[in-house]
Amino acid sequence: LPQIYMFQKQAGDHAGTVEALIGHTVFALGFSRIFELVFWLGSFKELSDHSGSRLPGYIVLVSQLGHLIIMGDFFYYYFKSLSKGLPMELPSANYGGFAAAEV
Repeated sequence: LPQIYMFQKQAGDHAGTVEALIGHTVFALGFSRIFELVFWLGSFKELSDHSGSRLPGYIVLVSQLGHLIIMGDFFYYYFKSLSKGLPMELPSANYGGFAAAEV
């Protein structure tokens, strides 16, 4: 969520575009979550507590999957901008002709 705040702050200053270095950095951080998920999947059986409950493992996996789902939106816009060779642009705050503050 801090990245979203920084993107919105920067977008107001630069007409909705995200600087390339910031976009690549956030992509690398999000992509590293895939490797973290693979690690935790391999370590799942070791995450059981002393009573044999696997709840800690499920909590870790759900949190990793949740983060990847949240990053999915960013990945979409990142790959869309890469395929077009353009700077990454944040989606408009206007939905259906109404500004977000008016809704």
